[in-house]
Order: sequence, then C-alpha cells, then structure tokens
Amino acid sequence: MKTCTRILTMALLLVALSANARAEQMVTQVREPDPGAAISAAVWNIFYMPVRFVVTIVGAEVGGLTGFLTAGNLQAAQDVWGVFDGQGVISPEIVRGEEPIRFGQTDIWP
Repeated sequence: MKTCTRILTMALLLVALSANARAEQMVTQVREPDPGAAISAAVWNIFYMPVRFVVTIVGAEVGGLTGFLTAGNLQAAQDVWGVFDGQGVISPEIVRGEEPIRFGQTDIWP
C-alpha cells in the first residue's frame, strides 16, 4: 500500500512540474495599439452593417422558403444559408489585412 501511495504521489508531482514548465514556455504576445485601424473599422461598419443585416434577413427568408418548398429538407435550406453566411462586422484585423472578409462562401479581401 505504501508503494502505491509513493508511486501515485511521484506521478502527481511529475505532472504538476511538467504543467508548470509548459506554462513558463508560453510566450505572451504584446499587441501594438492601432487606433487608425480601429477607427477605420468603425467607419466601415457604418456602411457595412446595414447591408449585411439586409443580406442576412433575405438569406434567412430564402433559405426558409427553400426548406419549406422542398418538404422540410434541412440540407437544402442549409445550402442556401451557406451562400448568405459571413461576418457581421468589419474588425481592425480585416482593415490591417490580417483576416479576409467572409461574405457568403468566398473571401473578398485580401
């Protein structure tokens, strides 16, 4: 019984030490402030969000109608909804060119 306790204690100690070593190896990423990208994203969203809202509503209606007209075929409705899928807002990462704009099933920019 003592041997089992010692082995279990050693195993737990080894796991705790290895987890601590991994945590120390993680690098903290520092982000530089970029107010230009943030302001630009906000201005773009003034125009993008209303268009995106209308496209989302139309896509929901068309997908629902497709599902209804195909006797409740969920796959048919999801195929239509995929065409209207995408991001709801423009983020600073998109403005900086780090992420593409997802509108439907295509990447628009960059």
